[in-house]
Amino acid sequence: MPVNRIQVLNNGNILGLWQITESSEELIPFACLDPDEFVQFSKFKSPLRRLHWLAWRALLRKMIPESNFSLIYDDNGKPFPHDHSFQLSVSHSGNWATCFIDANHPVGLDLEAVHERVLKVKERFLSPLELEYFSPSANDPFVFTVLWSAKEAVFKYIGQKGIDFRQQITIEPFSPYESHSFFVNIHHNSLAKKLVLKWQNIDSKYLLVHTQCQEKHSIMSC
Repeated sequence: MPVNRIQVLNNGNILGLWQITESSEELIPFACLDPDEFVQFSKFKSPLRRLHWLAWRALLRKMIPESNFSLIYDDNGKPFPHDHSFQLSVSHSGNWATCFIDANHPVGLDLEAVHERVLKVKERFLSPLELEYFSPSANDPFVFTVLWSAKEAVFKYIGQKGIDFRQQITIEPFSPYESHSFFVNIHHNSLAKKLVLKWQNIDSKYLLVHTQCQEKHSIMSC
């Protein structure tokens, strides 16, 4: 069951999901690797790494089949098309791979499995004020997985290393039980923005979070 979903959002972003049921050998034709990519793929030792790497590429080809592009990486390890024809964020976990694209603006996406281990590290990525607000849900791994995934998605949106998750990415109070949309503020060097993020369940174990708006003034139009 390769492509699970390709969804065009109301702001023109395209979100794709691939449920991995194939072997690496079965995925290779879908990924359309060029010679350099095939050499890179051949160096991977982990079977899961090979599956994830192939699956999101295969998904991307399905999302924009008419586009002729090759993928390269910037100095921060972020993939993008060689012709800069779109902005891209990718994520993968377990048997899922996902891609998120926009024609012009940066995007951020993260997919995570809900697991209790996030409760042990929440102080590492949440500020004291965030911890205080979300303290009523202190024992719920679902809530803190949404919060962790949100900060990962914004980190990918920024596309730079050295981000302080606790101080430079702050989540405004909201209840994941009641709302699938929420606000996140970025304060990194000269970058100061307010973004809308959205979360959704993928299945009973996995969820994803993605950016929605690109500029503060566009929030009300999302």
